Amino acid sequence: MKKVCLLICSALILQMLCSCAAKKEDYLVPTQFYYGTKEITYHSPTGLIQAETREGAEYQGNLDAFLRAYLQGPVSTQLQLIIPSDTSLVSYETDGSTICIVMSAQLSKLSGISLLTACSALFMSLHDFAGIETLRVSAEGCQLDEKDEIVITMDDIVLMDMVNIEE
Repeated sequence: MKKVCLLICSALILQMLCSCAAKKEDYLVPTQFYYGTKEITYHSPTGLIQAETREGAEYQGNLDAFLRAYLQGPVSTQLQLIIPSDTSLVSYETDGSTICIVMSAQLSKLSGISLLTACSALFMSLHDFAGIETLRVSAEGCQLDEKDEIVITMDDIVLMDMVNIEE
């Protein structure tokens, strides 16, 4: 009987500790910032990009502050900003659920999968934050992968490795 009581008390204490730890992660306005993972894991839900939750009360209704905070990079050491660190936001313009972003020419250092992954992570962040359905990204005074702009929509995003899914 003493062992059962001890076991129940231990379980209750563990539950209380876990619930207290979870409260540290409670946010008034949870905001998702998506970044590249430092280590790519195949056949897992993380893949190339992963969300980092931060307090977003200071960004509500302020897309400029959100974008500038995004470009500062992740807090987590498991994630990385794929966009070159010397890249800056030149301008942006919204039209309904579309955003056109002009970045500094340093963005053109990226190409191929790195460029698409960086734009996809930015798109996912904007989609969650502001309901953006289309992202158009260009670099000031130069092309990106021989294109004037990169366009990303939700249809372009593959969120999970489909290899193990049976049809």
